[in-house]
Amino acid sequence: MAIMMSLVSAAFCQAQIVGSALLNVERRAHTATLLNDGRVLIVGGDNQNGFIAQSEVFDPVAQASLLGASLANARTDHSATKLADGRVLIIGGRGQSGTLTGTEIFDPMTASFNAGPSMTTDEDAAPARAPVSGA
Repeated sequence: MAIMMSLVSAAFCQAQIVGSALLNVERRAHTATLLNDGRVLIVGGDNQNGFIAQSEVFDPVAQASLLGASLANARTDHSATKLADGRVLIIGGRGQSGTLTGTEIFDPMTASFNAGPSMTTDEDAAPARAPVSGA
């Protein structure tokens, strides 16, 4: 049952376009990462206008989203991982030129993105997937 729910949830998240009065930019295939201060960093994705570089920071207490820094490379189908120090590592995905092998790091202290380490192959840039229980 848990595996089935995970698959349904993953399929739903991949297909939806999030557009609401709470977000400034309609998007799908983006990431949403909980920051240490309780806000949510929303990065990348795509919509009817193409790939999205503009990030947003959603404040659930204020029920408001503010436009944030832009990625150097607009991307969709990427992954985002919060690091132990609170920064967020943005990895891979697809962009205008195809599969991206670069990474970017969001620093919540400066509210900016900086270049991260490069990955060596396109396979390294594949979107991260949660492991299936029992695998």
